[in-house]
Amino acid sequence: MQKVISLIEKSGIPFTTNTPLHSYTTWKIGGPCDLMVFPRSVEEASECIRIFNTAGIPWMIIGKGSNMLVSDDGFHGAILRLSGALDTVSFRDDGVIAGAGFSLITLSLQAAKYGFTGLEFASGIPGTVGGAVCMNAGAHGSDISKTLSLALVRHPYLLLR
Repeated sequence: MQKVISLIEKSGIPFTTNTPLHSYTTWKIGGPCDLMVFPRSVEEASECIRIFNTAGIPWMIIGKGSNMLVSDDGFHGAILRLSGALDTVSFRDDGVIAGAGFSLITLSLQAAKYGFTGLEFASGIPGTVGGAVCMNAGAHGSDISKTLSLALVRHPYLLLR
């Protein structure tokens, strides 16, 4: 793990070690993870994943930590917590572009202020846009698949109509 930490440090990507996961879950439970990185761009996230895969380190991506139950033993591996450009939103005339790390509740509220409809169901879902897309989050008879126009897999952004 020390070699991986050294490579992450050299890349300039923010990270922490022995990070208590209870600070990153909505249930406020969970022991420490060996390494938590905070990639600020698609390129940084890709670099982290390349490093982890090359080293054979288990890894996962988390957003706001909703729908996660983490053991008190923690996670032995690396966690990517999306930040920076991956936690942004922009509104256009033809839709919304949101980063995978952006709050789904905030997106729902801001979309309504800009006159976009379809995300009202999401106003109480405490996750991120990326998690919502991966799980097809839904409530009150609607879900992400009914408003999603495009999810760019190579770039963790999506376009809502």
